[in-house]
Amino acid sequence: MDGFNKNGDSSTLAFVISCNLMGAISFKEFKEYFYCLVRNNDVDKIPLFIWDLIDLEENERFLIYNVLGFTPSGGLKPTEKDAIYGIAIQRFKAFFDIPISENEALTALKENPHILDRFNKTFPFIKM
Repeated sequence: MDGFNKNGDSSTLAFVISCNLMGAISFKEFKEYFYCLVRNNDVDKIPLFIWDLIDLEENERFLIYNVLGFTPSGGLKPTEKDAIYGIAIQRFKAFFDIPISENEALTALKENPHILDRFNKTFPFIKM
C-alpha cells in the first residue's frame, strides 16, 4: 500500500501518527482512520502492522514505533509540522505542551494550506 511501506514510502503512516502524537486528532480518531483503511482496502494488501495499531490501547500510544518496528518518514518540513499544531489548535482550541506558540502554529497553518488539505483528505470523517 502506498504510504505504508516499511522499506519505502511511509509518508501517509508518518502523517497519521504525527497528527495523533501532535494532538491534531484524538486517539479514537487515530483508530478510526485504520478501521476505515481496513474497510476500504483489500485485506490481503494491508500490512500486518496495521492490525497491531488497531489493537493498541490509548495508554500504549507512545509505543507506536515499537509496535511498527520502524519509524516512518513523512518528509515534512519544520513549518509543515508546525502547521499540524495549528490544526490541533483550530480543532481543540487550547494547548499547553507544544514547542511553539499558538500564534506561530496558526501562522504556519496559514502559510501551509496544503497541510490542511492533506488533513481533510486523510481524515474525511473529521469535519473542520
